[in-house]
Amino acid sequence: MTSKEGLYTEGVTLADEGIADEAIEKFNEALAIDHDYKDALNAKGTVYIDLKRYTEARKYFDDALNIDPEYEKAFYNIGCCLLFQNKLDGAIEYFDKALKIDPKDKEALHNRGFALIKMGKYQQAKKYFDDVLKIDSKYKQSWNSKGVAFLKLNEFDEAIKCFDKSLEIDSEYKFALFNKGETYLGKKNYIRSEAIFKEVISSHRDFAEAYDALGILYGEKGEINKAIEFFEKSIEINPDSIKTHINLDNSKRLKSGVGLDWWGWWTSSKLKSLILLILGILAAFIICLIFYFSVNPISPFNPMANTTELIVKNVTSEGNISITTTNSDTFSSKLIETNSFLIILGIIIVIILSPQMKKVKVGPFFEFEKENAQYESIKK
Repeated sequence: MTSKEGLYTEGVTLADEGIADEAIEKFNEALAIDHDYKDALNAKGTVYIDLKRYTEARKYFDDALNIDPEYEKAFYNIGCCLLFQNKLDGAIEYFDKALKIDPKDKEALHNRGFALIKMGKYQQAKKYFDDVLKIDSKYKQSWNSKGVAFLKLNEFDEAIKCFDKSLEIDSEYKFALFNKGETYLGKKNYIRSEAIFKEVISSHRDFAEAYDALGILYGEKGEINKAIEFFEKSIEINPDSIKTHINLDNSKRLKSGVGLDWWGWWTSSKLKSLILLILGILAAFIICLIFYFSVNPISPFNPMANTTELIVKNVTSEGNISITTTNSDTFSSKLIETNSFLIILGIIIVIILSPQMKKVKVGPFFEFEKENAQYESIKK
């Protein structure tokens, strides 16, 4: 007959492999041998945390505390349940209870800092990550979370240092690598950020947040078609992400011209070629008219010719003996000079303004909904 310890070990192995039902069965067999086996109760509760069934998980931790009121792991894991339910004050209370029993519990210290980040108390959170790192300088999760605190405070260079520390410990740690990309995105260094997000995806193809981040990056750059492509890939992996659905919807609206400034609409408009063709034809027609009237100043179609005729009639009606007329050669010469000046001036203005057009771009009126930086809590 297998001992309760053997059944417990088998259950832990199955839980680590993600085989929840069989793990629970092994813990139940261990508890059938010893109803007061607190480690089996605690381990069974952690499986329910993995299943996101936090109310049921809490019951097993409470049962363990009824057996041993000083059972530190149970206090800690109740804190985790509350943390995942976003009941942050309660989570901190239970992490503090765990830390009262074991002040050097690095998991409890880390998750207390994790809760503070979620509360927006970034400066306070850093203290707890520093406390963890004093105990274990190679605790990659705390280096990463400390980096997140710096990122939230817009201290980008310090954030990158922390993420690099985490990656020195584990070069494939996707959270730290992703957050490094987020930091460069915050710095508007799109080239570095894009390269990092693509590196994350190459190693972790099911990491939806990386696809979403690339969508945001391309959206900020005005590459709407690419943004839509990556938001759609993110939703394929995680269809429940509300933020990604919002981003996809806004990107499609931007593509249709809704929410764009004038330059954004112009650069994304499918009618741009047609509009340019019409404007080109119109400009050519105007230039031809200017040239025609320049060489034919007394043409009946030239409005300036009518002005000349009116002047002649007015002079004649006053009874003057000498009739003043406009010299057509002089008129033509001046008109050509004037039109040439206006054309040259127009060309100069276009040359000056063309490179400035993109500078007045204010971007889409929609703000892309950004995913939070990635950090993780630890359960026992």
